[in-house]
Amino acid sequence: MQPLEFEQIVLKFMFQDKSARDKIMPYLDGKLFDDFNHKEIVKGIISFEQKQNKFPTIPDMKLHLDKEEVYNRLNDVLNLDLSEYNFDSLLGEVEDFFRKKLIWNVTAEIADNLKEDKIEDISVSPENLRQALAFSFNSDIGFDLFSDVDRYYDYLHNPDMVIPTGLPNLDRVIGGGVHVKTLTTLMAQANLGKTLLKCAIAGNMILQNKNVLYITMEMSEEMIAERIYQNILGFNRESLTVISKEKLNLKVNSIKERVKNSLFIKEYPTKGASVNTIKNLLKELEIKKKFKPDVIFVDYLGIMCPLYLLKSDNTYTEGKRISEELRGLAVEKDVAVVTSIQTNRDAYDSVITSMKDMADSIGPAATSDIVMGVSQTEELRTAKKFSGIILKNRYGINKIRLTFNVNYDKMSVEDGTDVKDIKPINEMNSDKLREAIDITKTNLDKEKINDTKKVINFDPEEDSEEDGIPTN
Repeated sequence: MQPLEFEQIVLKFMFQDKSARDKIMPYLDGKLFDDFNHKEIVKGIISFEQKQNKFPTIPDMKLHLDKEEVYNRLNDVLNLDLSEYNFDSLLGEVEDFFRKKLIWNVTAEIADNLKEDKIEDISVSPENLRQALAFSFNSDIGFDLFSDVDRYYDYLHNPDMVIPTGLPNLDRVIGGGVHVKTLTTLMAQANLGKTLLKCAIAGNMILQNKNVLYITMEMSEEMIAERIYQNILGFNRESLTVISKEKLNLKVNSIKERVKNSLFIKEYPTKGASVNTIKNLLKELEIKKKFKPDVIFVDYLGIMCPLYLLKSDNTYTEGKRISEELRGLAVEKDVAVVTSIQTNRDAYDSVITSMKDMADSIGPAATSDIVMGVSQTEELRTAKKFSGIILKNRYGINKIRLTFNVNYDKMSVEDGTDVKDIKPINEMNSDKLREAIDITKTNLDKEKINDTKKVINFDPEEDSEEDGIPTN
């Protein structure tokens, strides 16, 4: 069917069917129509609706349209017979018509900007094009408190909405783990172990049969893979350097047989990736690998690139914008996003960190759903421990302090605080806080801890010295 003919069908569909009209009206725009008379009809509909807060009748349109030829065209439209069309099929065709028009308008705008050498105006076009491609008549207009009780109950009991970190005490504090459609931010000084912690959590999640995507802009794909291999295999780096290719494949395949999902690692240059870059990668992974992540790790927020830059931008606005874009990605793609950010110099070697210690911009703290500050004094470094402070928590109380045991040989992290020792910072004086940091607690409730390596019945210590593989 010719586009101009279909424009008439769209207009008749609106006048004939109220449910179709309710779906189309929020997106109606004269720019989506090519024919002059159709544009004028649309402008008349929109003008009347804005003034009278209702859809116009035929007599209303006769009074509202200035040109006789436009009203005659409207009569031609109204004489169309749509009885042969199925409602759902026709609505789908109208939706496809709107989507194609939006895509065409964006590409035409790009061409005009190129022709006039307005390169800076093209920076927002990729996002406009993405929105055009994703256009739909979304019938979901919100949550009905009294009608959507079942929806809430299903949400509350859906295990896929929360992804455990594999650190049970941390999970208890933040409502079970990282949550879908949220942004979790780890904050620590440079070279303390932000990547180590993220890799350890990513390894725990793949062993729980979650699809994991790890975006790195600081370390190579191979280095990230090495750390995750150390976690899931229980090997130190020396073991990985001496193990044979056949033995390594055997070990990895033994896990692959029990874990149906996968973990992909993608490297980008520093400041070489934006949220759009990640969206494009997600599309590629879905098409080429049939892979859709449950959680995305971004290493790290401070070296990402925002979708666009303004002359007035500074480190505060840039950091805030990137965090908002990451959280938007989490909501749009229905995933959990975990990232990190550095502290400023004042927080180095501190016993505890606070929001004010966030480097460059406190904007990410305002956007993130969970913020955990991670610090390490000389005493903690000697004891191979991290100190964690829950600074922001949408799923429980904040100012909670935890300690984690760090195995630098195997690049792994485990709980270092007993449940009974978890308490808010404001309930502890400075002496007790210092004392608590030095305490090593390992008597955790083993039955309640999700030991992911045991879940898959894999014991990396089964190799003996006869195999020639160090296990420590």
